[in-house]
Amino acid sequence: MIQIFYKFDKQNKLINHRLCYIPCPLEITPEEIEQFSIIGILEMIKEDNTEFLNRLKNSAQIRFDFDIKNCSNFHPASHFTILSDSCRIPVCAPIGPVSFIRFILENFYNIKHLEELEVDVRRIKKICETDYDLFDQTIDNIHKKIFHLNCNII
Repeated sequence: MIQIFYKFDKQNKLINHRLCYIPCPLEITPEEIEQFSIIGILEMIKEDNTEFLNRLKNSAQIRFDFDIKNCSNFHPASHFTILSDSCRIPVCAPIGPVSFIRFILENFYNIKHLEELEVDVRRIKKICETDYDLFDQTIDNIHKKIFHLNCNII
């Protein structure tokens, strides 16, 4: 599941964004996706506790947040969150929607593996060839001095 939210002011200046990726917690085959709905797949495996447990994946949501009005020494304006809401890794700038989708595809989906499964990856490749879209840098000097994500893409 992907969540994308952007809020702009009347001058079209970015106020905040929330970009979230929540991977499917269950292993589901491409054949099952073609044949059944997600609800149908859950119905099939809910009766068999062992099957359900065998399909569970160790996955965590990730989130890129930006909020210029709620930043502090402990809460960077732009940050990356994983596993816990208290985890806020500073990010150099707010991220555009195409960059977020590209990040998800490049880091969570193995194109070679998808090709082996005969998945049509033309759209995925096209997105991954798209230039990154970043807003102006917002990271302050305090957060530049600690571990942070620098998204200067050439």
